Amino acid sequence: MNSQSPVNDYTECPSCGSSNSRVSLTEFRARWGWQPLGNRICGECGTAWRPQCPRWAAAVSIVVGCVMWAGALALVGLAAREQGLSNFIDSIVQNESPEVGKAILLFATFILLALWPFLYGMAVLRGRAGKLEILGKVLPTSSVPEISETGSQPLPARVCAGCRQPIPPGSAFCPHCGLRQSSNPICL
Repeated sequence: MNSQSPVNDYTECPSCGSSNSRVSLTEFRARWGWQPLGNRICGECGTAWRPQCPRWAAAVSIVVGCVMWAGALALVGLAAREQGLSNFIDSIVQNESPEVGKAILLFATFILLALWPFLYGMAVLRGRAGKLEILGKVLPTSSVPEISETGSQPLPARVCAGCRQPIPPGSAFCPHCGLRQSSNPICL
């Protein structure tokens, strides 16, 4: 890697330092939730990694969460102002209309969705999330046909247990779905 760069370049391979990388669309998907930068695969050595989340992306996540909270609270404030605070509270407590129940459910869902980027950004700034992680290797398929020596046995074809697609020999991960493969040479 280029040690002179003060900023972590998320396109630079952590194994070989090459900047010849691409976003992984199908090989290694994000495990869950919020991830501001997509997983990447190096075009030179085949390393797949989850880039480190930059501090600016963590700050943007926190701001997005706060804006979502403020928007939800502003909508509730407008509804309370329109009906009058005491009438608004009475309509919630007495559940006079089915629309009130739907509005409360929508508000709760919006608040929970706002928590996701906010908590992720806080975890990144505290050093508990968003760390660089190497996911595995994707071995490029050879464009040159393999020529076997006389008397040698061809390598058995490996098939992914998850997506049933062929896997290159020696690959620890399926290049199609990203599933970790067993150490057994034949995974049928």
